Amino acid sequence: MDDYDPDFIYTDGTEPFTGRGTAKGVISDATPKVVSHMYNKRFAKNGGKVDCMAVIKGGPVLPGVASPRENGYTGAIIRTPWVWEDTVGEWFFEDNTFYSARPMVLQMIEAISRDGNFNINISLTPEGALEPGGERMWREFGAFLKTNAAAIYGSRAWKVLGEGRMAKNRKGIEELVTFPRSGILPSHDKFRMTTEDIRFTEGKDGTIYAFVMTLPKPGGELRIKSLGTDAKLLEKEVANVFLLGSEDKISWKRAADGLSVRCPESLPSGFAVVFRITVR
Repeated sequence: MDDYDPDFIYTDGTEPFTGRGTAKGVISDATPKVVSHMYNKRFAKNGGKVDCMAVIKGGPVLPGVASPRENGYTGAIIRTPWVWEDTVGEWFFEDNTFYSARPMVLQMIEAISRDGNFNINISLTPEGALEPGGERMWREFGAFLKTNAAAIYGSRAWKVLGEGRMAKNRKGIEELVTFPRSGILPSHDKFRMTTEDIRFTEGKDGTIYAFVMTLPKPGGELRIKSLGTDAKLLEKEVANVFLLGSEDKISWKRAADGLSVRCPESLPSGFAVVFRITVR
């Protein structure tokens, strides 16, 4: 911590720094001491702001320490710190790895709409490089992040994680259709999402962001039911609607059954679009 001042540490498999789970019989209280030292150093450095994170898999749940959800999580919103962790291919390099930015983008949206962080592994070749497909995937993913940064970085889950199509799970219970978790696979890349499938985040300033989980039809109309007056989720009035990555004026109307939005004729490239809804 003193030598490198890390933004992020991750320990896999057991509670670190203590000897617990190692069959050595050495048990100490080093975990909270190490993590608190990391946070206190950053707190002092930034004048009261902590912008680093410790992630520990295994061991007791500690305040301020994120818990990883390996292969993702598609349940309800979790307000305590957690990380959606997934991998492209295996956790180590192997030939014929499948690369696609679309599953990365949609899994990330599922994570942040549930108040999670997104942590994904892409293995390097034995020479320490990315394959061309991996580099292309990262660039496409990065372009989406750049366009929609305000809805992602520093955001949190809104009152509801989203809305859209419903389907019965294995227990026969109706639940929201979500994008598949557990890896970046060809079958995931073909999984169909529609303009009914919408996820939400709330920005630092209280702005609401609505992620449409596919590219809508240019000039088409969308309806966001959760922002209608009957839903009673939005106490304030809608002031304006913007499409991130577009300078076109957006036509919109709020009614009892939802917020109707007219898409511009030209849409940002990518795999989803994000509307910024300001309130007053």
